[in-house]
Amino acid sequence: MGELKGGTRRIADSMKQMRQWLSRLLFVPVWGPTVHSYRACQFGHLLTELESRGALATVAADSRLGAAIKAYREDSELGWEDVCLLEVAVLDSLQPHELALRERHLRASYRSMADPQQFAGYEELTAGPADPPPAAEILRQRAGYLAQQLYWTYSVATKGHHIRVRVSLVVTYLFLLLIGYLVATSPSTEAAGAYSPLISAACFGAFGAYVSFQRRMSRLRIQSETYLDFLQLRRGYFDGVAALFSGALFAMLFIVLWQTGSLKTLLTGVLSDELVALLLPAVSGGQAAECRTSIAGLFACVTAPGAADFAKLMVASFLAGFAEQLIPDAIDSVVEKAQVKG
Repeated sequence: MGELKGGTRRIADSMKQMRQWLSRLLFVPVWGPTVHSYRACQFGHLLTELESRGALATVAADSRLGAAIKAYREDSELGWEDVCLLEVAVLDSLQPHELALRERHLRASYRSMADPQQFAGYEELTAGPADPPPAAEILRQRAGYLAQQLYWTYSVATKGHHIRVRVSLVVTYLFLLLIGYLVATSPSTEAAGAYSPLISAACFGAFGAYVSFQRRMSRLRIQSETYLDFLQLRRGYFDGVAALFSGALFAMLFIVLWQTGSLKTLLTGVLSDELVALLLPAVSGGQAAECRTSIAGLFACVTAPGAADFAKLMVASFLAGFAEQLIPDAIDSVVEKAQVKG
């Protein structure tokens, strides 16, 4: 049993080292230093400072900080909690006249990362007369608290960054599958005359939703203990997939409203008349019986009169997916007008 556990541990260590090697080989030359390299750089700077003060010898080898120093020298991955331990050790080695400067530095760093309300609460609790200055022990306690909060914020921000990247990749892979399906189902030039633009419009609607979703993800910031933002990131797996499908559905709804000829009236309450005339393509559809008896027949008979109208249809489908409230707002404006008349 012990040999099995040992073999499993060795396999896990080998896979971890392989991931680190691949990260350095593939990721660093393209995207720059990784979070691990940044942590290691900061840990090395603090370790040099601790050693220059002659306090490194006081660190026990069997302590958690001693294990972190050993891991750093073996080029193993460190966590932000390891950097925090080293920061606190440096604070303990500072002289009283050095603590005030270090506390101000940590305060500024924490303010740049923390939630504004939390930092305001800290400022309110620590506010006091500037003369006489706080005692050295009070400054040391404040600096230690700021270090713990700062590196906790770094830990949460790093986790949020990893989730954001994974969500973006999942949504990107699904979007690429849609693009591949669009290319695979595109007809040849000879058969283009009988091709319905439904699939193209749905893909452009999903494209618009994809761009909108990526913009929302890039603006979402993880700060300190804002747990709701963290949950919102976790929910991004579902939201991203739902955004692609909703963008495609809004583009299909756009086609239905476009075929009825009522879309111009709906959009007039949302967009200017010039923009509506510029975006909307000419209405064209089949008159066969199957075009009037089923939804599938309606979509199969949808055609664009010319290349310019087809391009307008794609642009409008993109906007319907990107501005997720464009079609709902247009419908709401009509409902509000009807209620006022009623």
